[in-house]
Amino acid sequence: MSARARLSAPKTVTRSDSKPRKVDRKSANAAPDGWELTKQQQAFIDLFSEDDSKKQ
Repeated sequence: MSARARLSAPKTVTRSDSKPRKVDRKSANAAPDGWELTKQQQAFIDLFSEDDSKKQ
């Protein structure tokens, strides 16, 4: 006979403010001022700021 551990369902965390957040994609993907990035590194970061609908 095998013993089974009783597992509880994962708890869902809800926020008290259910308002959707607006995120400025440009500032969210910008590197800190102290960083010196190459053009290749900056281009890589900029890929994440492009709108997904443009890629399709």
